[in-house]
Amino acid sequence: MRDVNVIVDRSSYAEIDHPAVVIDKEGNILLWYLPNAFSEAYQAEIWNSLGNLSIPLARSVKSNRAGGWWHDSNHFRPAADLKGAIDLSLAWFQQGRGPSNPSHHPEVLLLLKEKSGANETRQWLDSMAGLHAILSGALQIMHLKMYLHGWEALM
Repeated sequence: MRDVNVIVDRSSYAEIDHPAVVIDKEGNILLWYLPNAFSEAYQAEIWNSLGNLSIPLARSVKSNRAGGWWHDSNHFRPAADLKGAIDLSLAWFQQGRGPSNPSHHPEVLLLLKEKSGANETRQWLDSMAGLHAILSGALQIMHLKMYLHGWEALM
């Protein structure tokens, strides 16, 4: 990997096309970027599965910051095949908010609760189960402490 200090000029951004690690000022790993870690065939399978998310992604794009900056159409390339931002973290909306009463239980996010028609989001999650298993195994090897914290959160 290249020296972490190589990317210091924040006035211009370029596409990173080499393995990289993004760390915070305390040295904690925030992101591992490993281009071509998966075969081209597997990458194609992953890319093709994103078609399942095209409808929820398209619904998420708003104009003039309606619904938050992350859904603003100005933040997406006009010619992009897929545009949008969806939240797939379970109970995303309720994270960081304390329970209003002791019997409060977080709910499954709306994109997974939809009962009308085909649930594209659930289909995408099902098609990515194998990838998630591989990534979980890689995390166990590369960052055992983070992997164990994840399991602790699930238990």
